[in-house]
Amino acid sequence: MDTYKMKSFASDPKYPISIHPYYLEAGDHVEPHKHDFIEGIVVIDGQAFHEGEGGVLELRPGDSLIVWPGEWHSFRTKANQFLYHYNILIDVNFYRQELLTCFSTLSALDLETLDRSYWTDWTRSWPRRKQNMSMAILSGLENQLRDASDHCRELTMNRARIKIVLWQWMLILAECSANQTLISNHGQPPAGVDRLDWVIGLIQHNYTVPFTLSYASRISDRSPTAFSQEFKERTGETLIEFRNRIRLEAAADMLKQDEMAISQIALECGFSDLSFFYTMFKSKYKMTPRVFRQIHQQSSRLTLR
Repeated sequence: MDTYKMKSFASDPKYPISIHPYYLEAGDHVEPHKHDFIEGIVVIDGQAFHEGEGGVLELRPGDSLIVWPGEWHSFRTKANQFLYHYNILIDVNFYRQELLTCFSTLSALDLETLDRSYWTDWTRSWPRRKQNMSMAILSGLENQLRDASDHCRELTMNRARIKIVLWQWMLILAECSANQTLISNHGQPPAGVDRLDWVIGLIQHNYTVPFTLSYASRISDRSPTAFSQEFKERTGETLIEFRNRIRLEAAADMLKQDEMAISQIALECGFSDLSFFYTMFKSKYKMTPRVFRQIHQQSSRLTLR
């Protein structure tokens, strides 16, 4: 079985990334192989079967999956079907050193609806099943991948632009992964219950779950714009403001009553980024979690006396 090397695909060894379109003819196949890099696959058109260590997957437009270094996989199309997809090849060290440090430059992206916690959690273990994005998202991503592919072929590639496209793709996969989990858990509202009230209740009682704007608007049967407007009219806050307030209030209650480590409390309340938790907590309560705990524990001891 062949093992492909990143150096065979990257035009610049100092920037080991390759993004390129790939077309598989009807009735054709790609032999089982492995590689020493991360391979992302985004299906644009057609249909095929992907076989790997996780079993056989049927791929359709909008599907995306990731194959980790050392894992074998192969493709095959039906006699009357082709496959058109983008390959995203990323060196493992580059992924760890460059892409996972993206929070320092996230201002370059439009991340108004990004929940940092689901992004951080997702990057710890890439989803092993395929994700499926909407056709509208796929169309936008295809344009970005085409642009990034052009840059990858240039000797003076626009590295910042390529990195932003990679972040966008990874964020889409993170949200798709979160949404698949949420959809399987939440079902439908009871008869006669307003869908927006139902969604607000879901967020209140599942505040550690990464509700995103696209998911919340979808299950409330509204467009993202209409949902944002009605949600703020109903609650006085944006979706992220509302969820963060619920999480911070839960953390404050735990700090008053529990001896659990502050880092663990942050995780229990949906904050996987400890520095972000400290920043948000201090903004709301005008003191650090540690000082907040000390004040309330001292007050509790005085009351008991």
